[in-house]
Amino acid sequence: MIESTPIQYSKGKKGKFNEGSISLINNKIICLKKEKEEFEIDIQKAVLIRNGDLMKKLEENQVNKSFQINTEKENYIFLFNDFGKFINWLTQLGLNMKISGTYGYPLRVACLKSGWRYPVPFFRSIQYLRYNGGITTEGIFRISPSKDEMMAVKKILESDTTSESIDFGNIRIASAVCKNYLSSLDDPIIPYFRYDEFVKCGRCSDKKERIKQLRKFVESLPSINKNCLWYLIDFLHLVSINKAINLMSPMNLAVCFGPACVRNPDLTWEQCANDLNLIQNAFELLIECYDQVFKHIKEENEMV
Repeated sequence: MIESTPIQYSKGKKGKFNEGSISLINNKIICLKKEKEEFEIDIQKAVLIRNGDLMKKLEENQVNKSFQINTEKENYIFLFNDFGKFINWLTQLGLNMKISGTYGYPLRVACLKSGWRYPVPFFRSIQYLRYNGGITTEGIFRISPSKDEMMAVKKILESDTTSESIDFGNIRIASAVCKNYLSSLDDPIIPYFRYDEFVKCGRCSDKKERIKQLRKFVESLPSINKNCLWYLIDFLHLVSINKAINLMSPMNLAVCFGPACVRNPDLTWEQCANDLNLIQNAFELLIECYDQVFKHIKEENEMV
């Protein structure tokens, strides 16, 4: 059950947005307009979509707070003003109804669909890099593939048939998929509501204390986020200890991944820019001091 939430909604391709509210009761979305019931959707007979055709009419800042639901008779877009409420709705619906695609869903939903501890694009891309020379490739994560190459692989990943290993074709595509997937998460691998805590770790000037703070922070994350972060940093640490060959130091990797993994959509561009160095400093230490920060988490994951 989710209590009444203010939203804007539209029906069909030409539908205009209307002010209303929705609630979730007994697996049914009840939409009210001016306190009168407008329609209801049985989520057991509908499909949740993050990149639906109707959403092409939205602005970029609207896409990041909206989703599409298709039923047999009608298709709807729901647009939220409050990001936290949007994530809550997206998570609850994603855990309880059929979803289309792979990108754009919270980690809990993506892991449920993958049937594994990690989302498919994230896990398969790192797996490919680990066993196909990514660790010793010069400039890994800095070289981008063509748009057509990315779209071809993303199309495969968005399908419902990605349980088996994927041949990405080359390292630059796999590395780009990894970064792109993490950047596409509306609620990043380090949850947006923990953003300030992570930035605070970057402000600490004493290295030993900063390591202590980061270890405590990481161990307090939700289990799915914690395990996904471990899987990422475990690989980035391997890359960093081969920096003489691949030219990717912990700081180089932090520049590539810090902004993708630590974000707060409620902040202005200026606020994010001011925090960037702090984020990168803290993220660099996650990689550099991997054994100290992730010791217990590594032991837990290696037992699985």
